[in-house]
Amino acid sequence: MGARIVLGVMESTDSTFMDPTMARIAAYRVGLIGFVFGIVASTAAALTSERSWVLEKGQGFRTLKNSPASLTLIDKQLSGSTGCNTFRATVSERAENRVAIKDVALTRKLCAPPQSDNERAIVEAFNKTEFIEEGADRLTFLSGSREPLLVWKPAKKLRSAIK
Repeated sequence: MGARIVLGVMESTDSTFMDPTMARIAAYRVGLIGFVFGIVASTAAALTSERSWVLEKGQGFRTLKNSPASLTLIDKQLSGSTGCNTFRATVSERAENRVAIKDVALTRKLCAPPQSDNERAIVEAFNKTEFIEEGADRLTFLSGSREPLLVWKPAKKLRSAIK
């Protein structure tokens, strides 16, 4: 029976020792890789899970049936519509579980009142938001004093007309 050292690791040259041990190591590596891949895949799915919302109420906001404000939240990225223009923004985490909505970008379509008033109210609320609370049926943007600024409800899924 012999042994050799390869890169500081002692390996047996005895074929009776090497085959079962190497098979176990290979099986362990395959199992470990599968386990790690499963964790990465489930984490990635959680981070990219998409939730869509419709604005239910907000400070300075008037509900308009024909122009609902909407929001999609994917990880830390916000996108949606003010009811007139579309927007994109980033949620960044701050100390004490606070957040800041940054890099708000809007398209530049001219909006007439009350749509323009709603758009202004939404953007002002984004700037004041310091907390975001998400529940099963509500997404609430709160001020630093925990005052509700925007309250979103889940968007209804479109059902196929063909059955």
